Amino acid sequence: MAGMNKTYMGYLLTILSAMAFAAMSLFIKMAYDAGVSAWAFTLIQSSVSLVLLGFMWLREAPHPRVRHSVPTVGFFLACGVITAIAFNIALVHLSMSLATILLFTYPAFTALGAWLMLGHRPTRLHGGALLLTLAGAVLTTNFTELRSGAISLTGVGLALLAAVAHGLYIVAGEKIAGKLTATSATTLTRVAILLGSLALNPRVFAELPAVTWGGWLICVVAAAVSGVAPFLFLNRGIALIGANRAAIASVAELPFALALGLLFQGDLIRPAQWAGAALIIAAVVVSQRQSDGSYGKGPIPNT
Repeated sequence: MAGMNKTYMGYLLTILSAMAFAAMSLFIKMAYDAGVSAWAFTLIQSSVSLVLLGFMWLREAPHPRVRHSVPTVGFFLACGVITAIAFNIALVHLSMSLATILLFTYPAFTALGAWLMLGHRPTRLHGGALLLTLAGAVLTTNFTELRSGAISLTGVGLALLAAVAHGLYIVAGEKIAGKLTATSATTLTRVAILLGSLALNPRVFAELPAVTWGGWLICVVAAAVSGVAPFLFLNRGIALIGANRAAIASVAELPFALALGLLFQGDLIRPAQWAGAALIIAAVVVSQRQSDGSYGKGPIPNT
């Protein structure tokens, strides 16, 4: 009974983590509706998240050493920066639902990255998952609407760029697993996101006085709810039920995000897009069925 309770708790924590990640997209869209730019949102959210993470990081002892893995850590952090910034800007151009569905093509890029970087040859199931992912992406993105301008090509490109970087972030995280704790990895990624956004738009500080109190509140709540909490819940869930089952349970993020977009953003999702989302969910489950735990156990991606 105790073992069963641990399993239930692991799934519960993982699903709560998925809900928090899904809320992230909603907070971003709410911030944009309140007049906060993508750059100002990133600056405020990362700064508040780093304050919270700093207290957690200072309590960790001993701190990990990555002296012999600097190139891999650098690649890991670069992927985290690209994921966060590309996805945030994609949400300027796309609906919350469409951007989230496109982001969830990342398992295909995880499988390809694990093959190229870790030497893990994809199985037939992984090949099938790749085909399901591609089919899902085609159904999700109506190319007629894309050509007519009803869907932003820039937004689609940025969402897919975020998916590629997200998948490679997981693979790089596996390579540095054991060298960085989840708290350290999350803290360093948030620092990199903050520095990367400032390098791309150093004038963002001039936007802060124009941010309304409502905008500040949304950004601060976003930092607490989806900047820190989901990583804690997910890591605890993985400890209880294992990385593979946690990865499958994390797919709950996609339907949660679609539901939030439908309820709070008025997103209209066509039947073909629902079918595409279902195929992408199936791809994630299929890609994990024969996973030997060789990837997906590294520090959790920070989107």
